[in-house]
Amino acid sequence: MSELSYAAHVWKLSFRISETGKGELCIVDLTAFIESRDWKALPGDAPLVASLLSILLSLLAMRHSVKEGVDYLEQEVLAATLTQIEKIQVRIRW
Repeated sequence: MSELSYAAHVWKLSFRISETGKGELCIVDLTAFIESRDWKALPGDAPLVASLLSILLSLLAMRHSVKEGVDYLEQEVLAATLTQIEKIQVRIRW
C-alpha cells in the first residue's frame, strides 16, 4: 500500500470516527489498523502525518462519549505520527 493509500485509508477511518455515532466500533477498527502497520518501515509522508493528526483530533473530540479504547488508541496514533515526522526530518537532513 502506498503512502497516499495509507493517508486516504487513515483519513476515511478518521471521518468515520467523527461523523458516525458508532464511536466504539470505529475505535476497534482503527486500533486494528494502527497496530497492524510497521510505521518505522514506511517512508515519512506529510499527507499521512496530516491524516494521523486528524484522527488524533477526532479522538480528542470524542473522548467524552467513548469510554473504552480511546486512551490506548491516542497513544498509538501519536506514536505513529511521531515516527512519520522523524522519518520526514531524516529525509530533510540528507
